[in-house]
Amino acid sequence: MTLKKFKILWIVNQIQPDLSTHLGLSPSVFGGWVHETINSLKQEGDLELGIVCLGEKTLAEYRVSEVTYFLIPQNPKDKRDCLQADVEEVLHRFQPDLIHIEGSEMAFKWRFLKYYKGSKLVSIQGLISVINKYEMGQVDTLNTNYIKDVIFTLLNFINKNIILKRRINAELKIIANTNYILGRTIWDKSHAFALNPQAQYFHCPRTLRPAFYEAEKWKLEKTQPYTLFMGNAQIARKGAHFVIEALSILKKKYPNITLHIAGEKPYAKSFKDWKKIWGYPAYLLRLIKKLNLEDHVSFTGLLNQTEMASYLQKSHVYVLPSIIENSPNTLGEAMMIGTPCVVSYNGGIQSMADNETEALYYRSNDAAMLAYQIHRIFNQPELAKQLSLAGQQKANLTHDREGNKALLLHCYRQILE
Repeated sequence: MTLKKFKILWIVNQIQPDLSTHLGLSPSVFGGWVHETINSLKQEGDLELGIVCLGEKTLAEYRVSEVTYFLIPQNPKDKRDCLQADVEEVLHRFQPDLIHIEGSEMAFKWRFLKYYKGSKLVSIQGLISVINKYEMGQVDTLNTNYIKDVIFTLLNFINKNIILKRRINAELKIIANTNYILGRTIWDKSHAFALNPQAQYFHCPRTLRPAFYEAEKWKLEKTQPYTLFMGNAQIARKGAHFVIEALSILKKKYPNITLHIAGEKPYAKSFKDWKKIWGYPAYLLRLIKKLNLEDHVSFTGLLNQTEMASYLQKSHVYVLPSIIENSPNTLGEAMMIGTPCVVSYNGGIQSMADNETEALYYRSNDAAMLAYQIHRIFNQPELAKQLSLAGQQKANLTHDREGNKALLLHCYRQILE
């Protein structure tokens, strides 16, 4: 069979930047790889692309930059779900040859997979059903008399054991009921096999945002000495508390050390910010104060791709302290810029960088080893330069734009033929 023009309906989490601009909304800083993949796929003359996401009070259809977008309303009973009638209407209008579910953790995606009778492909981002085991982040609040620590532990327990259950149930059904799975690492391939050993697995790494291909590469002489950068500190399993503990160790030798943390600032403005008052951000601020590190930690706020690239260029070391990850884009971005990386050994990270050549690894809950690996880069300029160069070379292969586009198109054609 020779495949002619075909139609892909891609079910994604965020409203994409082109549509956000069209609607007069501020584009999201998250999920940049989806937008870049859309831009590359829409150049293919034999492919017509449709994108679905949650985001309107009534079903709306837009045609923007050669892509058809469908915004469907949330289900009143669950903001991560939608109504079956809207799913049926989208499928009727677009008539796809294949639906591509991007991420397996939302109920509205299960509705598309359940109703559609043609070919179905599921991309694994993280796996909530697996990651949920690590949601508590190995935070030690059991031996405390501080009421906020007790409340934080209780809230985390409720989130892990009650709130995430509906998303986990949807994910398990999605993975079990697809014939094709798209992933990037040995970790997601292993868990895909465990959840659905009959499904065919395709390997396709992500394409990063343009700024990280175009930005000037990291140079030791242009960095701010003894500065660390990490990309997320909003939830416990991202492991920022272990970086804070490592920072306390390193401060004894490097009194001018600084940690920059990207993402939303943890300071509460009102009681609407209850997570910042009782949740993990509040716990992190208490830990920083307890260890006398207020002058050594700064929160950058949300960063766009240009700002993120700038922080990576001027930082001495990038740190990825997560308790569990699949293939974090921030690590790929750091390696593409060439920032020397210290990363926790877990999940799919081993598929992204080789230990001692392209990054330095440590056990995720071992703050002392994390501190020592950072110290090695601070103390050995040649090691820093070697990690920088090798990291760039690996990232150029993993995140090759044309290569990844070809892999994804090959996957589509394999399924449809």
